[in-house]
Amino acid sequence: MVDRAIRSSRAKSRDRSGAQVSRLRSTRTVWVSIISLDFARDERGSRGFTLIEMMVALAVFALAALALIRLEGATIRGAGILDSTLTGQIVARNVAIEAVTDAKPPTLGIASGTEQNGGKAWRWTRNVAATGDSRILKIDVTVTDGDGRPAGRLTMIRSGSGS
Repeated sequence: MVDRAIRSSRAKSRDRSGAQVSRLRSTRTVWVSIISLDFARDERGSRGFTLIEMMVALAVFALAALALIRLEGATIRGAGILDSTLTGQIVARNVAIEAVTDAKPPTLGIASGTEQNGGKAWRWTRNVAATGDSRILKIDVTVTDGDGRPAGRLTMIRSGSGS
């Protein structure tokens, strides 16, 4: 009977923080406050993430990971191209320096050959042409890799006389 009287005299209100406050009036007219959590409002935050939130977070993470993997692939490809270009330039420089430092000037026209450098075969083409001054020769060297892609190009000049 007393329990029923307490239940019937229960007045519900909310305090400033939003928590539900139940006030019970006892037979002595003393107010007793019992604070209970508002489960309709705080339940989601205390239990964790919902399935849809986890799926969205996983999708965002997957997109970011894929972008990083693609970036890494582009970086590796760029490093391979840079290595090929650098080695091609070294081969072009070697062929041009041989033509410039040889005691005899190279013959006019096109010459070609292959060089081994860095474990690969490089095909080079050297074009020696006269300039407006008969004492100066222009030497163009073009290098391609094993697949025929241009890898290096260099132009040098040298004296057309024997010294």
